[in-house]
Amino acid sequence: MALVSFFESDCPSCGAEQKFGIIDIRHPYILKGCATCRYKERERLPLLRKKIVYLDQFFLSHVFRGNDERFLIAADKLTKLAQYQLIVTPYSTLHEDETDLWEWRDELLDFIKNTSRGHEFVAEYELENTQILKAFSSWLEDSDSGYLLEESDVFNEDIHEWEGYFRINIDRFRTDREKARSLKSESVSSLVDLFDLWRESQSTFEEAVAIELADAAKGYLEAYFSYASRMSQGDFTALLNAPVASIVVQSLLQSVPAEVPTDQRLQTILRFFSSEHFRSIPNEVISAKIFGLLRKMVKMGAYTNRKKAITRLSGFFYDVRHVSKYAPYCDAFFADRAMAELLEAPELDLQKNYGVRIFTIDSIDKFHEWLDEIEKGMSSEHRAALKRAYPYLAV
Repeated sequence: MALVSFFESDCPSCGAEQKFGIIDIRHPYILKGCATCRYKERERLPLLRKKIVYLDQFFLSHVFRGNDERFLIAADKLTKLAQYQLIVTPYSTLHEDETDLWEWRDELLDFIKNTSRGHEFVAEYELENTQILKAFSSWLEDSDSGYLLEESDVFNEDIHEWEGYFRINIDRFRTDREKARSLKSESVSSLVDLFDLWRESQSTFEEAVAIELADAAKGYLEAYFSYASRMSQGDFTALLNAPVASIVVQSLLQSVPAEVPTDQRLQTILRFFSSEHFRSIPNEVISAKIFGLLRKMVKMGAYTNRKKAITRLSGFFYDVRHVSKYAPYCDAFFADRAMAELLEAPELDLQKNYGVRIFTIDSIDKFHEWLDEIEKGMSSEHRAALKRAYPYLAV
């Protein structure tokens, strides 16, 4: 006897009337059974290749507020295409972190998770660790310095599966809202405070990027040294609250070949941080180039009004993390104007270098067109499979 989700017909085994139907979808099969007897069947579904779309907080918050029809129309199209198994819009831990800043946190987070249909990226720190360890392994093997992007970097499961009828919602740890808001405000103010120095700087874009990458490596090392110092002084709470960056260096040290003497292991890490392999890690290079481009814009006369700059860049640090971590793995990324301006610059050009299309409010008509093209491209085989797997859908 099975728990049938959708009754379709009489049971072909015991004959029970309208007791046979779909139990669930377990990729790549439709599981069917009888609610009266033990009879079961399974039907194979065709393989999928969904488009991966990243919706940043700018898009999601506009849809949540419901005050701009352009976003609502796009959201409806996204919902339909997700039901059709043509796209997927996963959420990340960054969405959760940024949502914690909202007064209506629970409602917005529920909306985001429902929009994503339960699909999620691996945690930010997990992806960061994965990328660095992969690059380090490649460097140790003296392989090509180009980073190999793999969807397994960002998904724990195959994202291109037919969705089941059920999903489990797990809430994560919440941050201190007021503290997070204060840190966000202080960070943006500190960033804008640098603009006068940047305007006077003679460094080129390439030099600025090199500085950002060197600072990133320095940040990892300083976090690790702080952790190691605390541990050596008997402060074992460091195991619980040390910065994530310190864990990265610990992982690298554990990955150094056993034949390397203990006193030379840290030097090995230092050489890696100065290598082209480190400078080719997507998260590191995209973040560095975004800050390099921001410097360039400031030197060319942008953001001269401090108050307006703080307002326009209020979500800048979150946006950089959204983009640098996850955009390279996506087919499309919806960003706000300030970020899109940087992402489409020739020095970064995410579409050319990573194949991800950038959309914003100014190109939302093109976003609609792109979504329409995806639906028009649905094959007859796919449409027939949809009708079999989700008979309640109007396809």
